[in-house]
Amino acid sequence: IKEFHTTGKYEMNFLLPGRGKIGSELAEYGMVVDLNHEETPSVLQRLASKLGKQKSRSSYASRVVAYLSANPVDLVYCNTLAICDIVVACKDKLDVQVIVHVHELTNGLKLTGVDPRTALTVADCIIANSKTTFNFLIDTFAVEPQKIHTHYPIIPENLPVRKVAHEQFVIGSAGTALPSKGALTFIELAAAVYGIDPAGNYSFEWVGNYTKHKTEIDNRILELNLGGKIKFTG
Repeated sequence: IKEFHTTGKYEMNFLLPGRGKIGSELAEYGMVVDLNHEETPSVLQRLASKLGKQKSRSSYASRVVAYLSANPVDLVYCNTLAICDIVVACKDKLDVQVIVHVHELTNGLKLTGVDPRTALTVADCIIANSKTTFNFLIDTFAVEPQKIHTHYPIIPENLPVRKVAHEQFVIGSAGTALPSKGALTFIELAAAVYGIDPAGNYSFEWVGNYTKHKTEIDNRILELNLGGKIKFTG
C-alpha cells in the first residue's frame, strides 16, 4: 500500500470489517470504509465455527460487492487468500480486475478453512510473497506460472538494525507470535539447542507482535530456564 501511495498514481479506498488500529493507519493513504456490523465475528471467532465462517464470509462478501457496485473502482486488491470468497464474488458480480496477494501456505489455509481453487482460477493476477509461495501455488493448485508475480516485502531503508557481537550466532523468526505459527516451537528449539550446547553463544529472536500470547510465551521461557537467551521483540 505504501508503494502504491508513493507513486501518486492511485486513489485508494480501504474496505474493512471494522476500523481498529489498522484503519487509523490506512487513513493516511486513502479513504477507509467500515463495513462492519455487530453480527460480523472476528477472524478468530470465524475459525471457531465452520457455519459461522460461512455466514460471515457470505455476508461480508455481499457487502463488499454492494459497496463496489455503488462506488465503481478499476482494481480490487485482496490482501489475503483467506478472503477468497470476495475474489470470487467480485469477479462474478462486477466488471473489475482483481488481484489477490497470497501469503498463506498449507497450514494457513487449513486454519482459515477456505478452498481457494476457484479464487485462484478467476483472479486476474496473483501476487506471491515468496518463491516458496510461488511454488506452492503451482504444485498444489496447478496455477499457471505466468499468472503469478513474486513480490518480496519491502524493508524500509531507515529500519533500525541491532548490531550483535561478531561471535554471536543469531537464530531468528518473524511474524505474529501465535502457537499456530510456531512461536512455542521456537522456544522449544532454543531449549533443544542449549540442551546440546549449553555454553553456546546464541541469540534466539522472534520479531513480531506477541501481545495475545505474551503470558503463555513468557511462562514457557521461564519454565525452560531460557531467561536472557531468547527474545520476543513485540
